[in-house]
Amino acid sequence: MNFKSNKEAIESLSNYVVDWDLTELDIISSGTNEPVPFDSDLFSEWIKDQPKLWAPLIFKIKQSYESHIEKVNTDKKKLQPGSNQPKT
Repeated sequence: MNFKSNKEAIESLSNYVVDWDLTELDIISSGTNEPVPFDSDLFSEWIKDQPKLWAPLIFKIKQSYESHIEKVNTDKKKLQPGSNQPKT
């Protein structure tokens, strides 16, 4: 995951925002504790007004994605015939 700009990163990473468990208060300072259907569309609108969060969000989402890919690759190696990895 390499991006040429923050805009490109935010647009790409919004695809990974699926059913986040947030409340109005998490995204609006005057909000309530009511749950909000926070998906990629709402994320895209909300993040435009939060430039201070771009770099940390990009970093954390990218880090989570890379961690997931590493786990998937490790699991694949465990399934390969002749692998020395113990099966769990």
